[in-house]
Amino acid sequence: MIKKFSFLSVLGLAFAAMAAFATPTCNDGTAGNGSLYFGGSYTCQIGDLLFSNFSYTASGSSPISASSITVDTVGPSGSGASINFPDIGLSFHAPWSAGPGQTTDGTIDFTVSVVSGGSLIADLGLAQTSGVAGNGSASVIERGCGPAPCDATGGSLHVMTFQTGSADSAQANTTFPGYSSVSVEKDIAVNGGSTGNSFAGISVVQDTFSSVPEPVSVGLIGGALALLGVARMRRRAQA
Repeated sequence: MIKKFSFLSVLGLAFAAMAAFATPTCNDGTAGNGSLYFGGSYTCQIGDLLFSNFSYTASGSSPISASSITVDTVGPSGSGASINFPDIGLSFHAPWSAGPGQTTDGTIDFTVSVVSGGSLIADLGLAQTSGVAGNGSASVIERGCGPAPCDATGGSLHVMTFQTGSADSAQANTTFPGYSSVSVEKDIAVNGGSTGNSFAGISVVQDTFSSVPEPVSVGLIGGALALLGVARMRRRAQA
């Protein structure tokens, strides 16, 4: 029995190693690497989270292309992320900006999945940095849904809406029961206003995700600990 268990354990580790090898670590901090992320079929991993199904749509009178976006990785120490943060995620940097009479709009979509069983995504955080002058305005609307695939545009996981008339750095998050995968969409909109000194810009939009143990997994761990305790008691009794 011990040999069989050991063989299965080794086999499981081998498959895990193959999966890790097959999925690249998310590209980090390379100028213009948005072309890689939004070029089609890009999939990558940070810690125990898999990111996939990236898409980007630019519109407005002054659209920002995917090649103008730089993506950085976010995560705790040991995850390999360049931005140190308790939760795992991605940070998008781009000059979403507009002067008087101009508009810029960008929509970013992607899917996040837990790589291995035992955990569920249960928290979605969003942060942004913007600057506004005159009667310009800047906003970020983020929605999500789970489990993926699902329509994030009409999703019930509404993180927040940033609407600002001044320089601002803000963040918020939403919690939910937990999904093994989540689809998210953020609409980044900038309006330069109408007066001569008007301006609006958003330079950073950051998503982070935290996970919790799956309820079944918690029960299994508890059961395993209980069986271990019984086994120890039997050994002591036999001694």
